[in-house]
Amino acid sequence: MLQPSWCRNIDKQVDDLLSECDKEPIHTPGSIQPHGVLLVCTEPDWTVVQVSANTARYLGIEPSEVLNRSLLALFSEEQSLTLQTALSRKALLEGNNIFLFQYQFPGTPTKSLNVFAHRYKGLLIVELETVQPTARSSPEELMCQLKDMLSTSRALQDAQAFWDAIIHDIKRITGFDRVMVYEFEPGGHGSVIAEVKEAHLESYLGLHYPATDIPRQARELYLLNTLRVIPDINYEPVPIVPLVNPVTNDLPDLSFSDLRSVSPVHVKYLQNMGVSGTLTISIIIDNSLWGLIACHHYSPIYISYEVRTTLIVLARFISMECSLRLQRKEYLYQLELQSMKSHFIEFMARSETLVEALINFNPNIGDFIQASGAVICETTKEYGEVNIHTIGSTPTHEQIKALINWLQVNMTDALYSTDELATAYPPAQDYRRVASGMLAISLLPEPGNYVLWFRPEKIHTVSWAGDPTEGKNALKPGEVLTPRASFALWKETVKLKAEPWTAYEILAATEIRDIISRLLLLKTEELRERNKELESQVEAKTQALIQSNQDLEQFAIIASHDLQAPLRKVSQFSNFLMTNAHQQLSAENQDYLERIQKSVHKMQLLIDDLLQLSKVTRKTLQFSPNNLRDVIMSAIRDLEPYIKSCKATVHIGDTMVIDCDPMQLHQLFLNLIENAVKFHKPDSLPMVSISVHELDNNWCEILVSDNGIGFDEIYLDRIFKVFERLHGVSSFEGTGIGLNIVQRVVECHFGTVTARSKPGEGSTFIVHLPISQRHVVAAQSKAFTLPDV
Repeated sequence: MLQPSWCRNIDKQVDDLLSECDKEPIHTPGSIQPHGVLLVCTEPDWTVVQVSANTARYLGIEPSEVLNRSLLALFSEEQSLTLQTALSRKALLEGNNIFLFQYQFPGTPTKSLNVFAHRYKGLLIVELETVQPTARSSPEELMCQLKDMLSTSRALQDAQAFWDAIIHDIKRITGFDRVMVYEFEPGGHGSVIAEVKEAHLESYLGLHYPATDIPRQARELYLLNTLRVIPDINYEPVPIVPLVNPVTNDLPDLSFSDLRSVSPVHVKYLQNMGVSGTLTISIIIDNSLWGLIACHHYSPIYISYEVRTTLIVLARFISMECSLRLQRKEYLYQLELQSMKSHFIEFMARSETLVEALINFNPNIGDFIQASGAVICETTKEYGEVNIHTIGSTPTHEQIKALINWLQVNMTDALYSTDELATAYPPAQDYRRVASGMLAISLLPEPGNYVLWFRPEKIHTVSWAGDPTEGKNALKPGEVLTPRASFALWKETVKLKAEPWTAYEILAATEIRDIISRLLLLKTEELRERNKELESQVEAKTQALIQSNQDLEQFAIIASHDLQAPLRKVSQFSNFLMTNAHQQLSAENQDYLERIQKSVHKMQLLIDDLLQLSKVTRKTLQFSPNNLRDVIMSAIRDLEPYIKSCKATVHIGDTMVIDCDPMQLHQLFLNLIENAVKFHKPDSLPMVSISVHELDNNWCEILVSDNGIGFDEIYLDRIFKVFERLHGVSSFEGTGIGLNIVQRVVECHFGTVTARSKPGEGSTFIVHLPISQRHVVAAQSKAFTLPDV
């Protein structure tokens, strides 16, 4: 989901500031808070290699006396044994700060120290923290209070009542002036959703805070360390000596340290708020930082180890309880959705089309998700036509088509959601009153098939704790990063934004898509089975047709051979008589003889054309790149005597290289040029024009035009049939096979042929052929042969 305008409207300069905040190394401050001592040791010898500079106050010895000594040497013999035993415990895992024991160093004015230890990044980090009185309750009382808190809050089903009870209990056992629940929202900003405070304090309830207030690396530390205490924000940091660890050559990582010093930027931020002491509890759900319980005090406040332990247990309970409540809510939603799904699947199985099921089902597709309108968009694969079906309030069909085109480019996943459509797609501003929010799912692998849900614009006011644009300028070289100083109420009117889509609604959209996909697969499987049956029937008929064609081809070859032998004898004897006995024949017999010779010539033409037709349908194609100019010139050379005898002119325009069988294309141009010359007007010389043009999507167009007699296009479906003639034999010699050969050649090349003509105005034959045959023949294990029909 896109980042809401609450944060984005602050503009890019706030992003620059956030980037600067994110760069601050708050996990390696090089110092600690002064209410304890920190020791960094190597293992397994437990040699102290770094120490905080305040050891004299708590241990009675200077840092130089501690460094490079064994950790065990700092304690009594009895405590050293206890420490050894504790450090060998498996519970002391990386990042797990464990309480070991209490100890008071001899000769020091301080009270007993709580000793904690954890391992992190190959180092042993030991913290000695001053023991604070539990003040309000004894450990036993704390345990009783915790038990009551858990049972009471768990019984509260209302979310607001739950949070109110939790923060009241925390305020009671800690004594903080203010306790708040802070929930993170998409984009990193957040808001206060529950609050308890002293009566004289200004309320922060309902206020929003920008992401810059809690930058990325701070949120990461809240995930690692679920409880963070700053007793006195105005403390003097205690440096670690030496600053750089001699083993790692880096600053020690204090991510899990309770004493870790606070970022100067955060200190200034809290000072600007007037806060003196803080405690923060992380609320973690599904390994993500859902929010914080933030406690503020307006004077220094020290929280005992017992109280902190109680709060850590409470934090874990809160996280688990929130997770369980979300799971319970999701479970109930899933039950409701499952019921709807069952009815929907049954209804869809009975429906003729997907659209019918989605619209007519009650509840329909618009009721699955709370929306003001819904759209089902179908794009036909063959023609690219977009069919739009709407429910409720939606943009116009033209606006939806434009939106679909944008989705096809920008929707990289199967689901897309936004509550600020106009921000991602500016034209949506024109229909913001019906569609400021959009949830979209794609239905099929083919582009252009979607279900869209819309929500209208919801203009509302967001209350910020101070102007979030304050201090928005990026840092200049040498300038120190500082937080904003004002927290006075600042309001922003939010426009072009709809009610956000919830996680459940997004889940529902995903479920709907899965249901439709599964049902489509089932229907596809049914169609596949039916297609198999049809394919089997077609295959059987095709094989029968191929056998029939082979028989016909064989018959044509045999018949033409058997015909040519006696025909040659008739031709030879008639020529002999015409040459040697012409004077002895009467005029009537001479006429008979001439008729015999003409009939023999016509019969020879018919046999030649039949043989050529047989070769076209029988020939195994051999595709190769050929320049069509060369193929055309080859045909013109074969026709040159005929072209000269008719005083015809043939003009060749632009041509190109395509994949073709040159012999078959030669035959195609031979027939088209011969027809163009043959069917000329008696009062004008024939003119033929040939050109080739490249079209889109791997196609080319061949045009063969003439100035001949033309024909009426009502006969267009007849001219390509075998033995079909539009003119008498006496007017134009021919067999009626030539154009059928042209059509067969074009079909063998997976193309199309047609013509445009008017009587007396000439004709143009239009041939469309693929430029490249690779995509056509790639699946063929053998060269393709088009069977007769």
